[in-house]
Parts: sequence; structure tokens; C-alpha cells
Amino acid sequence: MLSVLFGPLPGDKAEEGDAAQQGANERDGAMALAVGLLANESFKNGQFMSFKSLNLPL
Repeated sequence: MLSVLFGPLPGDKAEEGDAAQQGANERDGAMALAVGLLANESFKNGQFMSFKSLNLPL
């Protein structure tokens, strides 16, 4: 995974797997952040949290 993000180390072959062909946009990043926030909140209070509770325009 690191070679996909930062390029291969000297002497290593570049990774050509599926992950190398995918990209993420700003919305994907916001969704990942929201999942992390909801997980942290769920761990704190011991209850299921939903995306609707964040009131985000996702």
C-alpha cells in the first residue's frame, strides 16, 4: 500500500494491483472521516451512531 501512495523503493517493482488504479475524491475523504467520528462516538457512549446524527450534507 505504501508503494502505491508514495512510489516504490529504489530497486522495487511498482505495484500494479487494483489499488493502484483507484482514486478518492473529497467526498470519499469526508465519508471516511465521518465513519471515524461515528466509531469514536460509539465507543465512548456504547451506542450505535448513524450518519443522520451528524447532520452532514453527504
